[in-house]
Amino acid sequence: MLLGLLAGFLCSAATLAQQNGRPDTLTLSNFQFGPENRWAFSHLREVLPTVNIEHDSDRVLVIERHRNSVDDFSIPFEGREQSIDEIVQSQFIDGLLVLKDGEVIFEQYYGHLTAARPHLMNSVSKSVVGLLAGKLAADGAIDLARSVSHYVPALANSGWGPDSLRTLLDMKDGSDYSEDYQRRNIQLTSY
Repeated sequence: MLLGLLAGFLCSAATLAQQNGRPDTLTLSNFQFGPENRWAFSHLREVLPTVNIEHDSDRVLVIERHRNSVDDFSIPFEGREQSIDEIVQSQFIDGLLVLKDGEVIFEQYYGHLTAARPHLMNSVSKSVVGLLAGKLAADGAIDLARSVSHYVPALANSGWGPDSLRTLLDMKDGSDYSEDYQRRNIQLTSY
């Protein structure tokens, strides 16, 4: 009976993986590299343990959305005029958003990405956080010399707790960071 249950579970897992397009070759060693990353970056919660952090609906900037002003367009790229579809295919782009004067004029998703699905942003996050921190510091809302734990007490015992915001923004903290997701007990889990 146990063998039957196990076989049923394995078949169900394999069927689910096939239905959502999960590559059979996906591992923690290769999820960041092509071609597996095309699926993994739009399904990160199925690869690594992550959680959704809900936003405060009272503090969300609502951006006007209109039907795509342009369904397809061309731009000079790599020495020749190319349609956006050509560029998307050749560069493995998962999503594209074009804003003009505070309005969305083009929004399109490709591959496994959808409007409702989070996508791994990697180092793009540093640029966004840096811009926001700079604005908050200029407005006097935060002090870059204060510790991370001053603003986020829950991080007091983490690897970043004693570091200043400036230290983190300059990427000079003393963490022993490694992107080897197969290693157990890596310092990454303390952040």
